Amino acid sequence: MLACRQSDQATNPPVSTAQIDQLIEKGEHLENGNIDSIPTVIEQLRQLSGTGSNKVARVYAKMFRAHYLWMRSDHKAAMTTAVDALSDAEKWKVTRAIPELYGMMANLYKENTDYKMAFAAADKGLNAATGNKDTSEIIALLGLKAMFTHSVWLTSDKHLDDKSLDFQLQALKMAEANPKYERMRIRFYDNIAQYYKDNKDFDKAIEYGNRAVPLAYKYNQPRSLTYAYSWLGQAWFYKGNHARGIAYLDSALLIS
Repeated sequence: MLACRQSDQATNPPVSTAQIDQLIEKGEHLENGNIDSIPTVIEQLRQLSGTGSNKVARVYAKMFRAHYLWMRSDHKAAMTTAVDALSDAEKWKVTRAIPELYGMMANLYKENTDYKMAFAAADKGLNAATGNKDTSEIIALLGLKAMFTHSVWLTSDKHLDDKSLDFQLQALKMAEANPKYERMRIRFYDNIAQYYKDNKDFDKAIEYGNRAVPLAYKYNQPRSLTYAYSWLGQAWFYKGNHARGIAYLDSALLIS
């Protein structure tokens, strides 16, 4: 019997934390890139979780599955899977996954224009990220709150100020405080440039648009570069420099 147990241990070595962390890192990278490749990571995490003995692998397998379904526009299934993953994460204290799960749920509520629930989920995610001292998730969730605030303002009668800028600047301040969050700054430069352009503060729009351009090049973000050139083009045009404005707009069209 002892020999048999030794053989079982040899053929079923314990799963290392490093193995799971590597798969999680790969999955997080694919979430922002080639989403079609993420099912492979999901299956590998499922296999490592076995019958559920490895709680971290199981939670992340479900979370990546929810993200995959969301990107496939199956919002109902994505929400069901995300809620299931969140329940497991809270039950098993896989705290590092909780902010992202709330962020995903907030986005899914937004897809159905349920902004009350979207804000509630974003706030819960922000509280969890603050408790984890997870700066990248705090920045991301502040960005979500800014987006929701702006979307609600757009559908209002606009007699009140658009408060989204407060969240944008708060998130940007955190992103600018540490070089490791440099890439995250791009979206805020773009969004703040758009805000100032819409509010006819063209000098500020140009300032933030100019900050976005070099980082969009550095991190190969053509979509962000298109936005930056668009806001710069419109700002320069309305400032009276029509030739420079049209040149930026032409550059945006070439990229898109």
